[in-house]
Amino acid sequence: MQHLADMFDWYARYRLLQLPATMPLHRLALLPAFLLLVMYFWGNSQPEAAGLIPAPWDKLAHLAWYAVLSGLLLTGFGRRAWPWIFTAMLLLAGWDEWHQATLPGR
Repeated sequence: MQHLADMFDWYARYRLLQLPATMPLHRLALLPAFLLLVMYFWGNSQPEAAGLIPAPWDKLAHLAWYAVLSGLLLTGFGRRAWPWIFTAMLLLAGWDEWHQATLPGR
């Protein structure tokens, strides 16, 4: 029985020596979200992107893009952040429409 107690004592000392995780894995979802935003802002400033997706499908593409970005942000920040993410998506969509109206050819 003493051997079993020694084993648990070793395990407890070993766990104290371990370094804590610096970042939970779900935070890694923020990296593709950031890359998606970078590509979005870069592509959004290109005037030749107008009409790239035909008229009925462009709305579906917008919906899919915002859904993927929202999902990545929800995964990265947690479900409790949904009001902030929802507000950010509304502001981003409004800014996008305003920005596209100022570009030539759009």
